[in-house]
Amino acid sequence: MRRDELLKSYLSDNTRYADLINGYVFEGRQVVRPEDVTELDSQTGYRNGRTKHRDLLRKTALGMNFAIVGVENQDYVDYLMPMRVMGYDVGEYQRQAAIRRKELNRYWNGTKDEMLSGFCKKDLLTPCITLVLYYGLDWDGAKDIHSLLNLKDIPPEVLKWVSNYSINLINIRQIKDMDIFITDLKQVFSFIKYSEDKILLRRLVNEDPSYRQLEPEAYDVAVAFTRAKELAAVRDEYIKGGRVDMCKALTEMLQDERSEGIEQGIEQGKLDVLISLVEDGILSIAQAAERLGISEKDFRERMS
Repeated sequence: MRRDELLKSYLSDNTRYADLINGYVFEGRQVVRPEDVTELDSQTGYRNGRTKHRDLLRKTALGMNFAIVGVENQDYVDYLMPMRVMGYDVGEYQRQAAIRRKELNRYWNGTKDEMLSGFCKKDLLTPCITLVLYYGLDWDGAKDIHSLLNLKDIPPEVLKWVSNYSINLINIRQIKDMDIFITDLKQVFSFIKYSEDKILLRRLVNEDPSYRQLEPEAYDVAVAFTRAKELAAVRDEYIKGGRVDMCKALTEMLQDERSEGIEQGIEQGKLDVLISLVEDGILSIAQAAERLGISEKDFRERMS
């Protein structure tokens, strides 16, 4: 399964979706419950004759009111992300307005201005929030519309009239406090965050017992966005009771890598000695190649 499909499936779970909102928007406070989250059609409109779809879109109850919360998963830097997000949000508001316009055309009793607008003075749209989840190393792209504009030498008096639009960027590898999450988002995001440092990664997995019983879907997402690709191939070997023991899988993978490194070191040391013997005229290239178990041609290439 592709990484984008893995993420959509993983975050489609309402418990995780609510946890993401509570963690990022409410800084860990448990405001949104899984039952408060309702899936919406992710279609936002058309572009170049093709239907546009958001990654994930949910209607979220917030007390007596609601908000539309969308999630965009990014494993690369989209340098037009502010414009893309603005387009998504505007598309959602246009969708809501179109629904209201149809209702008004069916049961009309408003003013001329309201009829022409297709929207009543007292009508209100449901607010829309877009969260951009970035799984890469560093986001060096724009975070607002102003950063995409050539504003050089624009007078401040003019600049204040140029509307801006910011994105809500969540850089997974830069989240400082993973305790804001209470689901396995904590384990998945932490694994991705520390995946570049095998010492910290091993300590993380060993110290958190949750890694011994990860859901397969969480395991797959964690592995897909790291360099530990070997873990994907051996997942089924570490499943017990429907859960994956990532701690054991990671430990054995690192042990195999260490053993392989030692063997490579020994092989390199043996090669260096044989090259020295050939250069000193003690052995011929044919004799050295035979002792290493390779052809004379290969030995000459390694000498160069």
